[in-house]
Amino acid sequence: TTFAAAPPCTTAPPDDASSSCALVCPNTCFRTLSLAVSSYTPDDLQLVVQDGSGKSIALKGYFDYRDWDPYWNTWSKFTRRFFVTLPTTGASSSSSYTGQFVVNNHQVVWPLFVERSWEDVDGCGPEFALTIDDDTLNANYSCQQLIVNGNAEGNSTEGWWHTAGGIETVAGGANGTAFALSNQFRSYSSFGIAQYLDTRCMVVGRQYQLQAYVQLINTTDDNNNPFTCTPGNNAEAPCPEAHVKRRVGTTDPINSFQTIGVMTSWIVEEWNLMQGTWTITEEDAAAGSILLAWHRTPAHVQVILDEMTLVCIANCE
Repeated sequence: TTFAAAPPCTTAPPDDASSSCALVCPNTCFRTLSLAVSSYTPDDLQLVVQDGSGKSIALKGYFDYRDWDPYWNTWSKFTRRFFVTLPTTGASSSSSYTGQFVVNNHQVVWPLFVERSWEDVDGCGPEFALTIDDDTLNANYSCQQLIVNGNAEGNSTEGWWHTAGGIETVAGGANGTAFALSNQFRSYSSFGIAQYLDTRCMVVGRQYQLQAYVQLINTTDDNNNPFTCTPGNNAEAPCPEAHVKRRVGTTDPINSFQTIGVMTSWIVEEWNLMQGTWTITEEDAAAGSILLAWHRTPAHVQVILDEMTLVCIANCE
């Protein structure tokens, strides 16, 4: 109600304010926009919304995952949600607003992605406009290499999610490194590790090269022997693939997929290199979020990944 025009909003009956939290705002239409952002955000993250006259409100949002459980905490389907309810008619200024995500009460940050959906699709009036500051002026902002913590540095899974099956570090990485990342409890071939990419880097025509080193372990074998996959479209023992999942919306999201990395050969008991290229399309640039994920390996095969990079190779400016 901060942005509602005169006459001012009044407490709904009963008139005793202590017994009612509802307000009546005459001649005012409020619409609600749902925003979803990365779950890897500080606890004090707020969305500050401002109108043209300088009035502002601060929204804290909430997590829609179980933050006391590491498995649920890193499941890629969970996000952090903000519900923005603003006047679109009867506003004190206009129905155009700006927003910034901030931490420490003032530091502007970008939470990797911002998905949007109208909660009231056929609302009482036109949609308001909300322009989010994407913090592209930050000196630390770079799109040269998109994957964060691609080598499990420091024995950490920081920056990683999983589409299901869990994620943990294991000792002994590729090329002599100390650690790698593992997706070990795989009941279906769709399970895998994943990472949300910074949507500010989704510039049409920009091209990236994916590289990742892969090992496979047969968890149905008592000795956990290496698993041998067959590159190509093999139904019995397919090798891992990497794809990007584009998601549009929060309430009823629409997903689309594109494969960007495959195996062209496989040597058992070795770290095998996955490679591929990806050119950003208009569909990528328009998506609310972009999730890079590994999948397709048969169920009950442990997938271990290390030295993962997604480097810009063309149209990088």
